Amino acid sequence: MVSTPSLFSPTHRRSTIALAALPFLVAFEALAVSTVMPRAAEELGGVSLYPLVFAAPLATSLVSIVVAGQWNDRQGPMRVMTVGLVVFCTALFVVGLAPSMAVLVAGRALQGLGMGFVTVSLYVLIARLYPPSLQPRMFTVLSAAWVVPGLVGPALAGWVTEVAGWRIVFLAVPFLVLPARLLLQDPTGAASVPGEEAADGDLVPTGSPTGSASGTDSSTTRPPLLAACAAALGVAALSVIGEQAEGSLSGATVPLLLVALVLVALTVPRLLPRRVLFSPDRVGRLVMARGVLAASFVLAEVYLPLQLVARYGMSPAHAGLILTVSTVTWFVGAWMAGSEMLPERARIPAGAAAMAVGTLATAALLLGGHSPWLAGLTWCLTGLGMGLAFTSTSILTMRRSHPARQGRNSAALQVAEALTQSVMLALTGVAFQVLLQDRGETSPAPYAAMFASATALAVVGVVVGVATRRKAGGRSRPGLPR
Repeated sequence: MVSTPSLFSPTHRRSTIALAALPFLVAFEALAVSTVMPRAAEELGGVSLYPLVFAAPLATSLVSIVVAGQWNDRQGPMRVMTVGLVVFCTALFVVGLAPSMAVLVAGRALQGLGMGFVTVSLYVLIARLYPPSLQPRMFTVLSAAWVVPGLVGPALAGWVTEVAGWRIVFLAVPFLVLPARLLLQDPTGAASVPGEEAADGDLVPTGSPTGSASGTDSSTTRPPLLAACAAALGVAALSVIGEQAEGSLSGATVPLLLVALVLVALTVPRLLPRRVLFSPDRVGRLVMARGVLAASFVLAEVYLPLQLVARYGMSPAHAGLILTVSTVTWFVGAWMAGSEMLPERARIPAGAAAMAVGTLATAALLLGGHSPWLAGLTWCLTGLGMGLAFTSTSILTMRRSHPARQGRNSAALQVAEALTQSVMLALTGVAFQVLLQDRGETSPAPYAAMFASATALAVVGVVVGVATRRKAGGRSRPGLPR
């Protein structure tokens, strides 16, 4: 009788604990920032720099994600992970000891660089440390690592801030990262080939030299650093514009928005594989699905609590409770993806459909004047669908990627996610403010437009998710990249 493989078998126990602990600590810190930063800004001054506290790490992580993708493929994930953790922990000390807001923003930018290296390496380590039967479960563990911080992180960070000061929230994390890194095992063996689909779903970055299916071109390609830096600048500008649009529009907003959008549009062909842009193969469609669905979820998630507070008079704590409950259903969706209780071909379309129905139902209930708590139940369906679809894109991308391109394909997922979220939040932020000024603060029209956009993106996700089921062309022939 063959025993069922386990994440906590002697072979995998240390790596499982480490790979769960690292994203847990990253998640706790990321979710704690929004809680402690108002106090930090009050103490350090420089409130004008406040939007950059959140925009800077998003922008710099885009650069490190692009670099980490090919670096993982060339030299393996352990070196990239170690560098990422060193940079991340150094950045936490800079933030925790910052004498001014400018230094704090610089530390946050450095923190984004480290996070980009870490997140890409996590995916590649899962693909190389675990057999295909365990990889879905491990991706579920990654989702679970965000659930507890999502439930208790903001409250715990607030308590620590009141008792010991906001700096402790940043200074304590590095001392917890070190033990987790020491537990992590080096994948010394060759990466397990995901199966016969591996070469069929490979992504080939624009401008890469033609190589064999075995990925021998990985040592000659170079990450598009200039394009990544330009995109990072555009993403930072979009994030600041979106943040400022929540207040009032200025005459320079629209021109700056157009410049930032053009900058991002010009760099996208260098950052995402050509097959994502023009003739998507199966992995390319997974990248597209990730970007579209991430934008849909974050768009609805941003305007849901705003509507609950502004139109229904709920307290921020009660509005946050609704979002917290959806974090639990996100994990349930991730568990469904990891347990493979649904057929592989149905997971992304089913998750996207649940997102579309949940978002539309939430909007209908709120705009119709029904109980916001009832809308909270329908929003849980959106969280469930996002957990199912999001985790499935990670599992299937690693499964369909050749081992020599796992890093680049993992990076493509996260680049698509960052770009679509920043672009959509900036565009809708400006549109929302225009509608608000035109219709008034009590009008449901601005919120209806935001939820309609989120629902439409989820529907597009259904279409793209269905497309991931189809086989694009035949199996790759030797010498021809796919």
